Amino acid sequence: MLQPSMCLRLFILLLALLLSVKAVTAQSFLSGVDLSHLKFFEDRGHTVVKSSSLIPAQDPTLLFINAGMNQFKDFFLGNKTPDNPRIVDTQKCLRVSGKHNDLEEVGVDTYHHTM
Repeated sequence: MLQPSMCLRLFILLLALLLSVKAVTAQSFLSGVDLSHLKFFEDRGHTVVKSSSLIPAQDPTLLFINAGMNQFKDFFLGNKTPDNPRIVDTQKCLRVSGKHNDLEEVGVDTYHHTM
């Protein structure tokens, strides 16, 4: 029998997959934006890293990825050292509302964006 936390993770993954189907029409546009963004920083010495999964495999403290910086948590905590301290990514994340999330901030300021 699945534990409640696993059921919730599976539900969120399914929801994310269903939502991504609607975004397929904008895929080529978004890919171009992503590539331009990554190339800009790569040309300036940053290491490009792939987007991690929406469901964090190695972090039991997170139910899903809700920020682009989640995959770098071990670097911030001092548990690991990156090969290059200059890293760039375009991280898929699931934005929700609530105490520790910032859905209401997206589009309001200059540093919370979504596509």
